[in-house]
Amino acid sequence: MSARGEGGSRRTAAYGLRLVDAPGTDAPLVASAGRWLLAADPSWPEWEVAYEPVAEGWASLTEHFDEERAVLRAHPDGRLTLDRRAGRSTLMLAQPVSPEGLVHPYLASTAAFVGHWMGRSPFHAGAFSVDGRVWGVLGDQEAGKSTTLMALHRMGVPVVSDDLLVVEGEHVWSGPRCLDLRRSTAEWFDAGRSLGRIGRRERWRVDLPDVEPALPFAGWVVLAWSQDVRIEALDAAGRLGALAANRAVRAPGVVPYRLLDLAARPAVQFGRPRDRAALTGALNRLLDELAGAKVS
Repeated sequence: MSARGEGGSRRTAAYGLRLVDAPGTDAPLVASAGRWLLAADPSWPEWEVAYEPVAEGWASLTEHFDEERAVLRAHPDGRLTLDRRAGRSTLMLAQPVSPEGLVHPYLASTAAFVGHWMGRSPFHAGAFSVDGRVWGVLGDQEAGKSTTLMALHRMGVPVVSDDLLVVEGEHVWSGPRCLDLRRSTAEWFDAGRSLGRIGRRERWRVDLPDVEPALPFAGWVVLAWSQDVRIEALDAAGRLGALAANRAVRAPGVVPYRLLDLAARPAVQFGRPRDRAALTGALNRLLDELAGAKVS
């Protein structure tokens, strides 16, 4: 029976979307990716996923986004089109798409832009939970988000999402149950299996335990480097700047939803040394601080 026919009984969800393979798909991706997906509620919005092989690359592609359609680059050699009316993503690449590639990184682009259409707030951020409430992890490309999330995972802290956080109202939608590492991080933790190059880079994948598909939202952790461990509350300007810098949907005329509301949430800057051997101790201090944080 198809995922569509089974409703919410199969693992077909991520980021609050109920995913199905497009009708007529020769190599169903969603049906093959269940180990990394979540149980879907039948009431969640359904979104189709399709793959089409193409010969040409995207060198001359002009990206486009409006209220009905998006055309995005899909590295390394294709494009992703999103059709709001049809409720479908079509991934066009020269090489076949694996289920591993679907769940990350390609699904994140769909979830970000479709989430924006739905009035959700998507950010380039990881996430973990403390006492059942989610903290988003913000930082630039060299801030160590994946290393931080992997260390938390090793400490038994639930990791909610790898590098896309979708917020809606008072809760967040959990991401696929995997965490992708770079080589140096995988070697340090002696973890992950090599997937080769998918998207922009080589990936070493770590499977994550299940979490609830939706969890209450607490606030933000902004990563920084420092000589010693520093955990400091961010002022309003710092919170707003960090969120604006990490918006997942950027296109002319796009106004982010609820940015000021989300910037009013508790937020701390987490400074720590670059020495990975000191990370567990630093994170224990952070977890103690967040456990006592006042969250409305």
